[in-house]
Amino acid sequence: MGLNGERYKVVVVDDEAMAVKAICRIIEKYCPQFEVAGSAGNGSEALKVIRKASPDLVLTDVEMPVMSGLELVRQASAEMPNLCFCIISGYQDFEYARDALREGVLDYLTNPIVRSPFSVFLCVYAWNVFW
Repeated sequence: MGLNGERYKVVVVDDEAMAVKAICRIIEKYCPQFEVAGSAGNGSEALKVIRKASPDLVLTDVEMPVMSGLELVRQASAEMPNLCFCIISGYQDFEYARDALREGVLDYLTNPIVRSPFSVFLCVYAWNVFW
């Protein structure tokens, strides 16, 4: 929980609906300090959701139609410099990870998401936000 007992708001972005559902389910079941504030199927939709929901964290895929996850990170960070990002992708290519880290992404996790490492990432995020 945040300093005032509030839950951290998360937006989940992936062009695969099943991936969004799985990530949201993990958050809702195993990460009570977080709430899913919205989801989107591509970076362009995500920008609209982010502007409306004002999340603390965005979990996004890299390769999506319309706008990639890296472009989403660039555009959303320009508007909201304190917004945090984590890339979740099936791509294990070092180039994607390197580019993501250069854009200031907190972490680059690969699919399939396993509950334990994902939960650990969210806990580390929560700890680092205020400490």
